[in-house]
Amino acid sequence: MPSINIIAILYRLFIRRFLLVLIYQIVLIVLYRAFFGRDDESWETDSRGNKIYLSFNPNRNYFYFNGYGNLVSCDYKDYSDKLDDYFIEQLAKHRQYIYAIDDDIELSELFDKLEQEESDE
Repeated sequence: MPSINIIAILYRLFIRRFLLVLIYQIVLIVLYRAFFGRDDESWETDSRGNKIYLSFNPNRNYFYFNGYGNLVSCDYKDYSDKLDDYFIEQLAKHRQYIYAIDDDIELSELFDKLEQEESDE
């Protein structure tokens, strides 16, 4: 019977070490992604006029993953790639049911301008 206890103890130690290695790998992957990341708010231009972004800044309010899987830090939420014409038309059409639009002054002004442009056409 003592051999079963030894096997159980060795199994538990193996699982714990395996989980530790897995956690360390995850941490290293995140650090790797941050190291090769960039900061959207801070950039310089070189002699040819190309943007050179500075390194990832963990003190920013938001971050996202770029197309290469690296972290990009920023101070704003960017939903521009998710907003298409159909989505904006549906928001304008159902504005009366979406209270968040009228609660936000900027959104309210933008949708007022949109309605004005549509009525002018």
